Amino acid sequence: MFLICGEALYDVFVDPMDPDVRRKVGLTAKAGGSPYNVAVALARLGCAASLATEIAEDTLGRNLESRFELEGVDRRFIRRTAKSTPLAMVDVDAAGAPRYTFYGLDSTLFHPELA
Repeated sequence: MFLICGEALYDVFVDPMDPDVRRKVGLTAKAGGSPYNVAVALARLGCAASLATEIAEDTLGRNLESRFELEGVDRRFIRRTAKSTPLAMVDVDAAGAPRYTFYGLDSTLFHPELA
């Protein structure tokens, strides 16, 4: 079995501006984080994979864990937490290069100050 250690979070993208909507911003959230994506990719390739991480008990955390179940990722190394699910706000520049700002990772299991 492959054991991956790291975060599971949501990447949040700002939707293209709708000229008819005032003072509102549309957002699209996608399950992610490199370790999360690696565990899912290995499972899709037929490899036994698990992710050692904290997952929040909020709605987004439950969705992350449900996706693991659907993808066949072993969930035995998940630690549940009452903290909020971390978010990565993704800003994509004109050339298509992403820039990330993270929210909530400073209080997760794998933050250097907590190790």
